[in-house]
Amino acid sequence: MSETLAERIAAVEGRSPETARNACRKTSEVSLIAVSKRIRAATIREAIGCGLRVFGENKVQEAESKIAELGRDSAEWHLIGHLQSNKARKAVRLFDVIESVDSVELAARLERICEEEGRNELQVLIQVDLALEATKNSARRPNCRRSSISSADANG
Repeated sequence: MSETLAERIAAVEGRSPETARNACRKTSEVSLIAVSKRIRAATIREAIGCGLRVFGENKVQEAESKIAELGRDSAEWHLIGHLQSNKARKAVRLFDVIESVDSVELAARLERICEEEGRNELQVLIQVDLALEATKNSARRPNCRRSSISSADANG
């Protein structure tokens, strides 16, 4: 007998306290992001009904149709895959968080687009290649510096 989606979600959430302890974190500091790439909108809707609120999408174009069908405010949407600069404007419009900023140039482009779109803030995570792997889309250690992308900061 296969488990229902609700049972699978409950099992993962049940492991959260142990996972948090293993990472020397409080449970309240750990968030579950459901990776929904290649998952139908109907299944995401069911997951929302089970209490999940944060979803990670790998591709801008795939996320666009799902977000349109489910509603922009139905969940918190994260881009977890590589962001091509030609998709940056669409990503700014679709996502609450972009977890895959891999260059200073892309960060600057996102900031400029936020200003143009009237978006005061966009949370981003910088993807850093600590192992210096040529096959990874990541910022290199020497190019990393503490930065914040916020139109509100730029506009005073």
